[in-house]
Amino acid sequence: MSATGSPILALQRDDGATLLEMLVVMALAVMVSGLMFPSLRRPYRAVLAEATRSSIVSDLRATRAEAIRQGADTAFEVSQDGRDYIFAGRSVRLPGPVRLEARPSSIEFGPDGGSDGGQLRVVQDHGRSLPITVAPGLGVVDFEGGR
Repeated sequence: MSATGSPILALQRDDGATLLEMLVVMALAVMVSGLMFPSLRRPYRAVLAEATRSSIVSDLRATRAEAIRQGADTAFEVSQDGRDYIFAGRSVRLPGPVRLEARPSSIEFGPDGGSDGGQLRVVQDHGRSLPITVAPGLGVVDFEGGR
């Protein structure tokens, strides 16, 4: 018997969600989030590639500046697997899904800031690539976008 005195009302009360209902809601939430997260990776990878390219451009320019400051040839060297590069005596490891392709694999900057030139590409595992150019002669480092 309920507080109101009716046994029928006591059987019809709904105090909240059952454990089964909560498990169904959680399973649906997990499935929806599983569908959403792969789409969130694409913008992250694009930003990672852009940031990596900016760092490489900065390091190429630092290599050129170091050659001018020291008055001696200085090299920017890319490893064979494209996962590392060396500039001004420092080694840099690229983030996981990004590698660097360079032709030639070593770009020399002279004491006047000039260079033998080269083409580099920051390549992501899924195939997108971002170009970097070192002008032969002048040694000016540029990439698409003019920065």
